[in-house]
Amino acid sequence: ARSRGRATALFGGTNRLGFLVGPVLGGYIAGAVSLGSTFIVYGALALATLLLCWLFVERRAAADRSVRAPLPEHGNARVLRDTLRSGGRVLIPAGLGQLCAQAIRMGRQVLIPLYAADVLGLPVEAVGVIVGFASALDFALFYLAGIIMDRYGRKWAIVPSFLIQAASLLLLPLSSGFSSLLLVAAVGGLGNGIGSGTMLTLGIDLAPRGYQGEFLGLWRLIGDFGSTAGPLLVGGLAQALGLPGSAVVVAFIGAGGSLLFA
Repeated sequence: ARSRGRATALFGGTNRLGFLVGPVLGGYIAGAVSLGSTFIVYGALALATLLLCWLFVERRAAADRSVRAPLPEHGNARVLRDTLRSGGRVLIPAGLGQLCAQAIRMGRQVLIPLYAADVLGLPVEAVGVIVGFASALDFALFYLAGIIMDRYGRKWAIVPSFLIQAASLLLLPLSSGFSSLLLVAAVGGLGNGIGSGTMLTLGIDLAPRGYQGEFLGLWRLIGDFGSTAGPLLVGGLAQALGLPGSAVVVAFIGAGGSLLFA
């Protein structure tokens, strides 16, 4: 447990490495070949991932259930009920905070390229450089996030992370060209980097003993809902308020999540 923050931050860092390489590679392929070619490459990488998982991910025994009685008939429903009973008091406030956090994370990833292309009219190669540079800063801070979580506590990584990302989105409507948008994206990348692995670490911390798998399944479900809702929210708000207005609203959602964790 003393190194949990660093371990999960390392896990988050590998994810961020993909976000670093992906946009640059995608931007290059789209510019050199065609935008449609990027989807073919994506499909090939997804199949390669599937093959790697099939070959190398080991089967693991079920989590230790010695701390609870054997499952009765209709056991899955009973386990879900017991999980909600034992962990529900933290799932509601912490889950709402995670919902906001994941919404701003994914919303930011959608807003910056859209703003670059639709508002500023930047070429696709420039968009790839902007997103890739932000991802590089994001990736560079993942282990620092783990050190902060283990040494000072989870809150000291979570709260600044989403406040900084909110600030970057508030600055987005002020961007007027490549350089200013690069700066805004960099601020957002720094904020997200400080939060590397924070939601996973917090979920492990909060999971009740004996129900870790079920609790983390619900925890991830909440986070995935926020990740899915983020881009949809950006699209709906952009339709109604334009991309600058959408950025401001998503920024306040992220700030609200930061306040909940604070």
